[in-house]
Amino acid sequence: MSYKINSNYNLNLQNLKHNQTRNYILNLNEIDFWNLINKRLGFPTSANEIERVRDTSDIEYWTIAHLTGELFLQLAKTKEIINYNGKQVSIYKYYHQALRKWKWIPISKPKAKFIINISDLTCRIYCELRSLDKHTAQYILKEAIKRIFENIDFKFYHEHIEDNLEVVLED
Repeated sequence: MSYKINSNYNLNLQNLKHNQTRNYILNLNEIDFWNLINKRLGFPTSANEIERVRDTSDIEYWTIAHLTGELFLQLAKTKEIINYNGKQVSIYKYYHQALRKWKWIPISKPKAKFIINISDLTCRIYCELRSLDKHTAQYILKEAIKRIFENIDFKFYHEHIEDNLEVVLED
């Protein structure tokens, strides 16, 4: 059984445009990043806009629970194509990662790292995570991954994995 990730499926025009946009966003300085986010999310940027929307409820705010749920749904439906015995197979990326690391997490020293790729997140989810402090963002990431592990085996996750897992965002 050999797994080989096929990178050719990523070359279509839509993914190329998505990657170019993601790279542009990741390379912005802090002020330009937040100006872009404010524009994309429809937040007011000038004093006139702030005054105009002060009495309206056009701005959508996400709670921690909502962000956790959105992140879980985004990760749970993320697929990738791998080559398995000469055939291309579509798998759920983060469930596959959870199953591969399942038996090693309880015995790993230091804590095992579960990797989430930024490219798999929507701009809104990434921006919401980036706007939070480090501990809150880690809590949300871990809660979303917790749901994936609980879907596989609730009891084993809480007995053996929960305390020995760290979730990391990578490019």
